[in-house]
This record gives sequence, C-alpha cells and structure tokens, in this order.
Amino acid sequence: MLRPSMVSIADHTAISKLFMHGKQIILTQKFAEGEYFCRLAVGITIVGRDAALARGEPN
Repeated sequence: MLRPSMVSIADHTAISKLFMHGKQIILTQKFAEGEYFCRLAVGITIVGRDAALARGEPN
C-alpha cells in the first residue's frame, strides 16, 4: 500500500483495501468527509502468468 489502510484527519477519512479475488487484484477506496463520500474500485487481471500480492509492512 502507498499509505496505511485507514487514514483519518479531522473529519476526513480514507479507507483502502487491496486483495485478491480469484486471479484478479482489486483495490477499493472510500473517502468520506461529514455527510459526503466517494468510493472507487480498480481491478487488474494478469494474463499469461499467476498474480500474487506482496505486502511490505503490516497495516
């Protein structure tokens, strides 16, 4: 991860999850501030070879 899986500053919170779903690598993020929020997801499929997540430091 580029940052801890949860960051909270004042009323702003950002939550990120990186995980495997079958052979896909999925990143989901939720950004919230007060009553407003935004969610996004990105999926990556590696063709022709196995994919794996490598975690540097524990979250």
